[in-house]
Amino acid sequence: MSSQAANIIFALFALGFLSTLWLTALARFQPIAQKLFHLMAIGRFVVLLAVLSSQCIDWWFINPQIEQYQQRVASLAHESEQSNYPQAAKESDATNFLGFVRQLSQQWEQLTHDVVAQKDKLAQLADIAESSVVDLMTLMALYLLKTLILPLLFIFLCRLGLSRLFTAMPVSSVNRIPS
Repeated sequence: MSSQAANIIFALFALGFLSTLWLTALARFQPIAQKLFHLMAIGRFVVLLAVLSSQCIDWWFINPQIEQYQQRVASLAHESEQSNYPQAAKESDATNFLGFVRQLSQQWEQLTHDVVAQKDKLAQLADIAESSVVDLMTLMALYLLKTLILPLLFIFLCRLGLSRLFTAMPVSSVNRIPS
């Protein structure tokens, strides 16, 4: 809601509430008008207070942890990109049969060596993936805490505190002006 529309609605609720206090003909609407005015007056500041509280908690506690886990995941991703894949066998220049067999034997040894090295590299990548799963789950939980749980918690706490504050201060002590 835009600020101007909120100000107009706020002014209408305030005018309605004041009219129920001053005019005895509208006195029966006073509890409803009072609740609507309190809702509008407090609602404008509760959201701001909840956002500011959430940002403070984010800045002090959550953002450093998020940065730490993001760096860990980025380093793991960088390690996984560094993997070497086996090179394709080079073409043979051998003109005779023995040279061809010797070169084929060397390529076979190189290929088996590359397969063993790749198997070790895949095992290492599997370990990297397993360790990054915990980090990614922690990052998801931190983002959920930052974007959903903390703001709702602060809104609830503000609502609870303000409702206790307003139930302690009745408006019935205001003198009415007869119409």
